[in-house]
Amino acid sequence: SDSSISRGAGILNNGMLAISHSSILNNQADFGAGISNSRASGGIEPVISLLDNLVISNNTAGFSGGGIENILATITMIQHSIIKDNSVTSVTNAKGGGIYNDSTSIISDIVNSSITANNSSFDGGGIYNNSQMTHIIKSTIANNVASNNGGGIYNVGAFGLFLHSTFSANIATNGGAAYNSGSLQDIKHTTFSKNEASSEG
Repeated sequence: SDSSISRGAGILNNGMLAISHSSILNNQADFGAGISNSRASGGIEPVISLLDNLVISNNTAGFSGGGIENILATITMIQHSIIKDNSVTSVTNAKGGGIYNDSTSIISDIVNSSITANNSSFDGGGIYNNSQMTHIIKSTIANNVASNNGGGIYNVGAFGLFLHSTFSANIATNGGAAYNSGSLQDIKHTTFSKNEASSEG
């Protein structure tokens, strides 16, 4: 491994974990600055069963997952949580200011949560998904910014359902609220308001 690469400055999980009623603030790493849920070389698939009543804020990653990184791993539930003011800074390869989900990973449910004011200097200001995410329910995706694609959400993987949620005032060059070139199965009872794209979508 390359010891110059830093991951999970706040929390690095290579096993089984649940977190509740906690704050993860002001951390810096190359990948997954706030939380990195990622498989170690030769290790088991990490599982975070619950992130409940968390504030994940002001974390900065160089390349992916300012708030949360999920790699070769599973996060079962994010609920009643605030993911805000996180950022990724690489000019050409930044992905997922708030959440980064990639490499055969699963994030099952995001419920009653807010993903707001996160920033990516390339793709996916709020969320970058290149794997599988199931549901966003009764949640707010707002005021996120991506310099390239997907201010709120950048999806090139598989997304199940947006339900009773709000996408508001997200900004990107393409796809202010959401940029989808993967699979997005359904959107129900969801509001898209005051999002901006300077080129398309």
